[in-house]
Amino acid sequence: MTVFEQSHRIGGLWPISKVDDGMVNPDMCTNQSRHTVSFSDLAWPESAPAFPKAWQVGEYLQRYIKTYPGYEIRTNCKVLKTESQSGKWKVQVRGGTSTRPETLDFDHMIVATGFFRKPKLPQILKDLPVPVIHSSELRDVRDLLTKNGKTHVGTRRNIVVVGGQMSGVETAASIAFQLSSDFASLGEEVIPDAQQYSVCHVVQEPFWVMPLFFPKDPVVDVPGQDDQKVLHFYLINCTLI
Repeated sequence: MTVFEQSHRIGGLWPISKVDDGMVNPDMCTNQSRHTVSFSDLAWPESAPAFPKAWQVGEYLQRYIKTYPGYEIRTNCKVLKTESQSGKWKVQVRGGTSTRPETLDFDHMIVATGFFRKPKLPQILKDLPVPVIHSSELRDVRDLLTKNGKTHVGTRRNIVVVGGQMSGVETAASIAFQLSSDFASLGEEVIPDAQQYSVCHVVQEPFWVMPLFFPKDPVVDVPGQDDQKVLHFYLINCTLI
């Protein structure tokens, strides 16, 4: 089996280190537990958190490659053309160790298009005088306070996050956390007058954020009521429709 990867590494959106420049913030946590975000033939180590961070998922993918060798991964390699002929797939690629296109024959082909690889922003937002960035590019709240080399610190007090899916929710939470941590810290301020900023999250419908953990024993006794049990239901990351 041969895997053609246009990037310099495998992993797609997932960063492979704490400083990776991928499409996902390395500090973002998965919205499913490690028991779900895994392959059936490779378990997470016991030391891994219940909800791994994005860079840990990237490391997990790297570990999978090393654990199960026997296939070829060609990075920096772009697929130019595919064609079915006489029950075979002819795949034309360029890159890797060769700069000239080459055509290879395969019995089967799996297409992984990388649909979410490029961030998309409405054109109207690009002409605004204030900084506008895609969630995939956000690492630090200070990224929001500059545009074209010009700082907006001290002149802008409102930060708007548009989008109600998990990336939008986590982006708004991350910005608010960084701001509150800065003005509550006993050390030197990184963002002047951080307490003056407000974060507005714009969504289509209300988004309910619940704990990511189920209780060990959801059935508990109700004080003052003999033999009566109450079952507590927990909703996880549900969107009200």
